[in-house]
Amino acid sequence: MSKIGRKPISIDGVSVDIQGQNIHYKGPKASDVYLLPELLSASVEGKNLFVKINQANMTPNKAKTINCVWGLHHALLKNKLSGAVKEFEKKVKIVGLGCKAEFINQTSLKQLSNKKYVIERDKKVKAVVIVGDKSVKTEKGLLFILGKSHFFYFILPASVSVEIDKTGQNLVARSIDPVLLGLTVSNIKKLRVIEPYKGTGIREENEIVRRKAGKTKAG
Repeated sequence: MSKIGRKPISIDGVSVDIQGQNIHYKGPKASDVYLLPELLSASVEGKNLFVKINQANMTPNKAKTINCVWGLHHALLKNKLSGAVKEFEKKVKIVGLGCKAEFINQTSLKQLSNKKYVIERDKKVKAVVIVGDKSVKTEKGLLFILGKSHFFYFILPASVSVEIDKTGQNLVARSIDPVLLGLTVSNIKKLRVIEPYKGTGIREENEIVRRKAGKTKAG
């Protein structure tokens, strides 16, 4: 038996309606339908939801991999139900003198004839590279100033929100989808990878950064 798959999933604060393989759920933050494979079934017992093996569709060949499928869908379903009650959150820190992030309107960007973008800051025109989920149509995005020759304009996915403190160096990203949240934070960190000597760059809170010792003068 799968050690993960057999554990109960708390549905406190979430209304669940099981219709065959479709699990309809609704919480204060989100509502959706999760489709279980035919090898699994779900049942509600009190304030817990249990994912079980559907013996009617079990065959000897499928029995070899059922634990992997069972544990996978248990974890995915648990994340969906947890996100419907409380959003997942990741804290990001920008380290570096003058490096920061801020929200700006997309109208602040000016498109040139060569389809590149620029923005005017401190009476200077700076190039802007647009990154993130370009399929999302939004009025505001994150402008990252990271000590490079250009700025980054990051378009957030529709289900991800970000809060920035007054310094512009501490960000809190939230989403009902932990996978999308992790991917978004990973893409933000790629804008300026941690420099191993000075430790500047973008990191997650409590992330361990292996520092390298700089060169020292001979005695």
